[in-house]
Amino acid sequence: MDLSDADKAVAKDALFDPAKNPPASLKLTGYDPNAEDPFNPPGDPYPHGSGKGANAKDSTSHPQHEDAKKAAIEASREMVKKMKTELEKELGVDKAKELWKKFANFKGKRFIFLLPPPYEEYSPAEIKRIEGLGHIFKSWELAGLDLTDSKNLIEQVKLMGQGISPEYPYGLNAEAAAFSITALTADVRSAVARGDTQTARDITRTALVYAERIVDDARSMDVNVDQALVALREAQNLYEAGRFEGALLTIPAITNDLLPKAYPEFQRPLDFSLYLIRATHAETGRPLKNIAVTLRWPYQEADVKVGEDGYAVLIGPPGKFEYIIPLELNLIGLPLLDYLPQLKNYFVWTRGLSTAPKGGLNMLDISLSTLFIPVEIAVLIANNAINIFLFLFILLPIGWRLAKRLR
Repeated sequence: MDLSDADKAVAKDALFDPAKNPPASLKLTGYDPNAEDPFNPPGDPYPHGSGKGANAKDSTSHPQHEDAKKAAIEASREMVKKMKTELEKELGVDKAKELWKKFANFKGKRFIFLLPPPYEEYSPAEIKRIEGLGHIFKSWELAGLDLTDSKNLIEQVKLMGQGISPEYPYGLNAEAAAFSITALTADVRSAVARGDTQTARDITRTALVYAERIVDDARSMDVNVDQALVALREAQNLYEAGRFEGALLTIPAITNDLLPKAYPEFQRPLDFSLYLIRATHAETGRPLKNIAVTLRWPYQEADVKVGEDGYAVLIGPPGKFEYIIPLELNLIGLPLLDYLPQLKNYFVWTRGLSTAPKGGLNMLDISLSTLFIPVEIAVLIANNAINIFLFLFILLPIGWRLAKRLR
């Protein structure tokens, strides 16, 4: 926004090409969550700031917010064009066009791929709900989740199903958002009572930024925001006047008005289930690493691979389902199941039936038995059974006969 046209061009080149450097005039705003005022860290030469005079222009109250938004949209369009050009170079125009069509009819992040295809059938609100759930899949350790603690996991799924995420800290469910924001008044009152005005200000500011985002979202969806804007201005004025409790108590009027209109999907319970799959070796109890698992419902199926820790996560429909661990048969390096998927029904390590609750967490434990054979060796032999058969009963006898003839 504040760069010259020449420096903007250099900055975009650096954005699209990691080998290039940004202009020396480009500055990033500073933010420190541990500072007394996170938006204005002490000693920072170019802090994020807050309100109309902020260096950052992400707040709707900033006079240059709309210009910054337009610049971000234009840069995003350029990024998409670059991606399409690179796809065409790598895959060819026809293949790139075919691939691009799969992404053209929905808006969402990578978490959409946790849902069964076709992706274009999911509504934008449902995809946003999946994005919220996706935040707990980034890193179990980072999220502080214990995979063996089913109660905690179920609670996390419930919260994420309400749309709670770093982007929307109070969620997208009107009732839950109003309750959470109203409950903040107790924290603000306590902070003010002990003379910690800055904490009270920060708590209220977080809720205000959230409310501004909800208004922006609703406006972009052509929802009437006139009444909500009146409440938002009132909350902002109360905040500037230091009346933090009053500001917080005004925000639920915004969420109760806009969330049911902008995000109706989040006002009802989840209509899909979260599957936490754990695969272990029956004899040793050790996790199975990088093993394929297939889940089947009446009208669809999904394939996942457990990670190094033996776990995999999947979102799918509730109700009855079948699970199998198929053999990963290969013929001289060719994965047979990719070409003959019907074989998956017959060449399996194990299979079973289960039922997943609607809108909840299904903990699925699958064990694989190899008797007295070490699991690594058993998997290697089973997956290469056809190659071993060909070698022992066809190639080896042919080689033996040829050797005898050459004597």
